[in-house]
Amino acid sequence: MKIMIIWESAIRAVRKNGRRSFLTMLGLIIGIASVITIVSVGRGYKQAQMRELLPTSDEKTTQVTLKFTPKENTFKDMNFKNFNQKDLQLIEGIYGVEKVAYAKEAKDEMYRKKEVTYREKSEAMQIQLIPSLSVGKKTLPLKNARNLQESDLVNRNKVVYVSSQILGEDSEKDANSLVGDIIKIQGEDFLIIGVFPSTAYSTLKIRMPAKTYETYFPDETEANVNVTFTNEISAASMLDDLTRLMNSKGSNKDLGKYQPTADGGMADTLGELFSSMTTMFTFVGAISLFVSGVGVMNMIYTSISERTKEIGIRRALGATEQAVQLQFLFEGLTITLIAGGIGYVCGLLIAKFISLILNFNFIPDLFTALIAVLLSVVVGLVFSYYPSKAATEKDVVELVR
Repeated sequence: MKIMIIWESAIRAVRKNGRRSFLTMLGLIIGIASVITIVSVGRGYKQAQMRELLPTSDEKTTQVTLKFTPKENTFKDMNFKNFNQKDLQLIEGIYGVEKVAYAKEAKDEMYRKKEVTYREKSEAMQIQLIPSLSVGKKTLPLKNARNLQESDLVNRNKVVYVSSQILGEDSEKDANSLVGDIIKIQGEDFLIIGVFPSTAYSTLKIRMPAKTYETYFPDETEANVNVTFTNEISAASMLDDLTRLMNSKGSNKDLGKYQPTADGGMADTLGELFSSMTTMFTFVGAISLFVSGVGVMNMIYTSISERTKEIGIRRALGATEQAVQLQFLFEGLTITLIAGGIGYVCGLLIAKFISLILNFNFIPDLFTALIAVLLSVVVGLVFSYYPSKAATEKDVVELVR
């Protein structure tokens, strides 16, 4: 109860000298606002730039894509997978890796490769996606064959065109028998509605409506692998470990080369540069807090000199030295707490304004905000201690004289 009374008295004193208190708080507000702004904008801009190099990076994790490039261009048409489950398990064993998954297929890619089973023949075949009626209309004039219709696209019907060479030269000789057959793609049954002309050397075997493909097949492929790892590990180090491991132990290590799709070294360098700049400017902003502490000390000294008789009367009426000292300490603490709150809000508003202009999201850091506010409180207590101590050391008779 005694503490609350002393604090209420300190608040009244601060309000009584409102203009002086505000000018004293102004330095603290500017210092804290600058720290919050610099840290929030710096972190947001760093993440925005990192996403340019590593599009799926965030505050805690980074995702990179690992791809496999065959030694020969023709090799990619063979029936094999760039990555298998053993490769994924191998990557998961690397320290710092949190998640490994097949990369999602690009939506604008017109060709896919799936496991196809037809007339007891099973192999990976290339599929062309048909986004509209204008694509893939050229077919052989066969019995019972029909053109692709708008309803096939809208209703996502399970219909396909197949190559005249889907079963080799034998299928071309009796292409009429292909129409109306059922062909199995990744376990799903599709109706063959037509046959398009092809050569024995063509890798394109099937044409399918794009919407149908999106409906019946997941958007994942074994062509690339996404690796998500903690930001405690540098991107350059992780990419080096990934490529070294896969090129020495990967399932296709002798058939081509594993390599990342991003430059981890550049991402690390850029991240370290932004972190260093943010830290440097934060320290510059923090210096203003200590400079503002001198203003707090000056205000307390001025307040003591103006209230000398008040202090003497309170001491004569029985107020202890501790009570008098606490009041002036609380006055300094009140000023710094209010300045800390206002500075934090102003810093966030300024950071938001800057991020809107530069078109990226600012990232507030609660830990930094708490440190800045606590630092301002410490400044208030430290710089208020000596003036408040001086107020209690004077003789009571001299104070009331």
